[in-house]
Amino acid sequence: PTATYCVMSNDPTDTHYATTGNTVTVTVTTSEGTTVPSVQCRNGAGPYMTYTVVSGAAGATSFTATRTVAAGDAQGAVDCLVTFTDPAGNTGTATHDPNPNCNVIVDTVP
Repeated sequence: PTATYCVMSNDPTDTHYATTGNTVTVTVTTSEGTTVPSVQCRNGAGPYMTYTVVSGAAGATSFTATRTVAAGDAQGAVDCLVTFTDPAGNTGTATHDPNPNCNVIVDTVP
């Protein structure tokens, strides 16, 4: 199975940037029905952090995961590891959607 993911922010002035208190949303679209994916993302060179899947159930092809940016989070572009399996047990990973609207940079410095 294949998939892409798109990263957005709920920042009211620019959905390509996120700061403390903003929610970063990762939308995953798979090529076939899969398990609920594991979504872990990092900001720049920071550690990977687990995002909570808030929509999409096993067998679906679209999932949404979120995390709220906290003070002290690393800064930089959000990059994710998204893993899942299809009904036959084949493991898949998602690639970042190349659409320029699918990028977020975390900046927690006031």
